[in-house]
Amino acid sequence: MANTLASGASPRKRLGVQVSPAAHTMSELHWRILIGLIVAATIFVRLAYDRVYPQIIEGSKNRRRRLRIALTSLPVTGPILLQLAGIDILPMNPSDSMDFVVRAIGIILALFATVGLMWPRMMRLRRAVWSPPVTAPNSIPAHQLVTSGPYRHVRHPFYAACLLGVVAVELALASYLLLLLFPIAVIGLSIVARAEERNLELAYGEKYRQYMRRTWRFVPLVY
Repeated sequence: MANTLASGASPRKRLGVQVSPAAHTMSELHWRILIGLIVAATIFVRLAYDRVYPQIIEGSKNRRRRLRIALTSLPVTGPILLQLAGIDILPMNPSDSMDFVVRAIGIILALFATVGLMWPRMMRLRRAVWSPPVTAPNSIPAHQLVTSGPYRHVRHPFYAACLLGVVAVELALASYLLLLLFPIAVIGLSIVARAEERNLELAYGEKYRQYMRRTWRFVPLVY
């Protein structure tokens, strides 16, 4: 026993325990499946919501808006879909203990992001609001500017949750691609958010300008 310790052999080898590459692969596969299920469930709920409660917006304008958002998000969603399909991009390769911590944090943040993505939509469903305005608000029944709940301090809580989702997925996949995708997501969502803010300002005038002055776009006290 003393000779074994003196040889510097690892405890795993001393006890005859071998860690096969397949064990690590399966562990990584489990994380990938878990974050994939969270993403799939979030998308399913959102599609179900949009089907039950479609936005009151002209068909052509709605299609253009969806196309603009899809094209804007493609540089971010494309690599993420490839990663979820099993392609490793810029893996962190942390130690075993840190690997679990990083990925677990990603899963927890993904759950918070899911709640953040659903919360604004549930408020719209409950209050029968309509967003973003394209025509005069008075022409839409029960139309109102929501400034409570997640909108109390942030003008675009849905997009903020999208950014959190990017961070969550990349941490769950333990990928340095986070450092590239997050800035791209911030820039893309800022472009979309500014366009929606212009529409809201046209619809609500000074009321929305006052709202803008006391709130933040995505993150309170940051941006």
